[in-house]
Amino acid sequence: MTKLTRNKKIQIYKLRKQGETLVNLAKKFDININHIGYLVKLIDYHGVKILSKKKNRHYNQTQKKIIIDEVLLSNRSVMSTSIKYGLLSNGMLFNWIKLYKSNNYDIVEKKKGRISTMKNYIDKSKEVKTSEELLIAKDKEILYLQAENEYLKKLYSLMQKEE
Repeated sequence: MTKLTRNKKIQIYKLRKQGETLVNLAKKFDININHIGYLVKLIDYHGVKILSKKKNRHYNQTQKKIIIDEVLLSNRSVMSTSIKYGLLSNGMLFNWIKLYKSNNYDIVEKKKGRISTMKNYIDKSKEVKTSEELLIAKDKEILYLQAENEYLKKLYSLMQKEE
């Protein structure tokens, strides 16, 4: 599999529109047939301007949530949704959905950069808790302390009876 330049993608699109088969194009450019089909549909929907790459596209959490909800809640296909929103690969949306489901239906932003290799590295993202999580943790702590207090009171009263 080779990475395709913008010009090669346009060339593939033009050859396909001229009647070239997907199999021949896949062999000629050494790419998967499904990628060619997706590329052709994407350019048909958005035009060649979709291939212009000024910078890396970034989708924030709300954009991802809207796109994922359209697939999961509106029962639209991954391919048609990917084309509608101009994702350069339908595999990207598959990955978003897989991560969304594995994270208990919560969108997690992928951190950029390298992870520190220090021995005493502490992951700060695990320490950050929402207000609901803090309330639940405090409630559990209060229940534990109340049970401990009751236990100590009973123990103290038993010790006094023995004396």
